[in-house]
Amino acid sequence: MRRTMPSSTWHCWIAGSWRAMPRSREAGHKKFCLLRKSRRGRSCWRKFNRLTRERLTRYGNTIFHLEPNVKESPGGMRDYQATIWLRQLVEEKKGIRNITAAEEDLSAAAVDFLSAIRCFLHYSNGRNDNTLTYELQAAAAEHALGVGDGMTRSPAEWMRQYFRHARTLNRQLLRYLEQKAPVPLTLRQRLLNAARGAKLEQTGGKFSSVRDGLLEVVDLPSLSDRAVTYSLFAEAARTGTPLSREAERSIGLYLRRSPRILSSGGSSGCVKI
Repeated sequence: MRRTMPSSTWHCWIAGSWRAMPRSREAGHKKFCLLRKSRRGRSCWRKFNRLTRERLTRYGNTIFHLEPNVKESPGGMRDYQATIWLRQLVEEKKGIRNITAAEEDLSAAAVDFLSAIRCFLHYSNGRNDNTLTYELQAAAAEHALGVGDGMTRSPAEWMRQYFRHARTLNRQLLRYLEQKAPVPLTLRQRLLNAARGAKLEQTGGKFSSVRDGLLEVVDLPSLSDRAVTYSLFAEAARTGTPLSREAERSIGLYLRRSPRILSSGGSSGCVKI
C-alpha cells in the first residue's frame, strides 16, 4: 500500500470503535487548519523551514553524493516528508506552484523507488543504516532494484535512475521552502489584492517579468528562440529570482517540442535535462 502522508499524520484504526475514526480524523484536520492560520502556526513554519535548510546545508545543498544517505541527504525520504508538512503549513496561492497530476505521479514513483532502496539497505546491513555504499549500489544495480524490469545494469546506469528520482523530490521541496509563512489577510486586504491583481515588475527584457517574486515568461512563443531561453536562465542566476512553476512547465514543453533549443549547434548533441 502506498503511503501519501508522513507517519505522524497517517491514520490507521487499531482498536476501539472504527465508526468514531472518521470523526476523529475530521476534528484533527480542523484543529490543524486553525493552528496553521495562527501565530503559533507561523512560528512552527519558520522553525521547520530553518531546520530543513540546516539539514540541506549539512549535505552541501546537492543531491549528488558518491554514497548518498537515502533518508537524510537532499533528494531523500526526508525531503518528501518535509514537503508534505510544508504543503499543509503553507496556504498556496491559487494557480501558483500548484502540483499537477503528472508531478504527483513522479513524486509517488520516486518515493516507491527510495522506499525499496531503504528496505534493501536495512536488510543488507541488518540495522537502520541508510547509506548507499558503492558495494550496495552494485548489488542494487545487479537486481534492478526499484526499476522492476529485471534487467541487470551497471552501477552508473542505476545511479542515474536514483538521481532522477532524488531531483524530483528535492525540487518539489525547494518550491515550498521559497514560500512565505502564511499570514491571514483581512477582508479589506483580500478585496484590494483582488482589485489590483498581481504586481508585475519588468526585468529589463521584454520576454520576462517578476510576479510575486518569481520570474514569469511574458511571451511564450519567444521560447522557441534559444537566445531567449538562455537569457531567462541568465536572469535567474544574476538576480537570484527563481523561475515560477508555470515558466518551468512552459520551457519544458518547448524543449520537448524542439529539443534543438538547448543544442550547442552544428552536429553536436543536445543537453540532457
